[in-house]
Amino acid sequence: MLRKFGVAALMLAGCAFAVSGVFAADEKTPTIKDCMKFQGKNGLANKVGEAAKSEKWDDAQKASADLFKLGQAMTKNTPPQNAEKKDAWEKVTKEFCEKTKAVDDAAKAKKAEDVSKAVTALLDQKSCGGCHGTFKPAKK
Repeated sequence: MLRKFGVAALMLAGCAFAVSGVFAADEKTPTIKDCMKFQGKNGLANKVGEAAKSEKWDDAQKASADLFKLGQAMTKNTPPQNAEKKDAWEKVTKEFCEKTKAVDDAAKAKKAEDVSKAVTALLDQKSCGGCHGTFKPAKK
């Protein structure tokens, strides 16, 4: 009887472990491509900026929170090129994350002018080149 109980307990524990693994897999880190959804006309950065201009703070804060999550996710990725340059990758992804946090902080503070400045800094092409020039493979 005790042996049957032990086997049942092990099976139950195994099922719990398997189920937890399924849920953990659903929460994977967004890819670099996913993280780049912040840019462009319909990107998260512009959504935050437009919502802030219109003082739609719930929309601005939701988009800015999503934007900050992408900033955090970027630091967990590995570049497709020059992965051995870990220090440089850590530096540029940390800067990207800090810029997304600045947008999120400004939206939380409901300061449209600060949101605009933070979005402009995030979308600055000079900072994009620092990462793309080293870590993004050239198009074929």
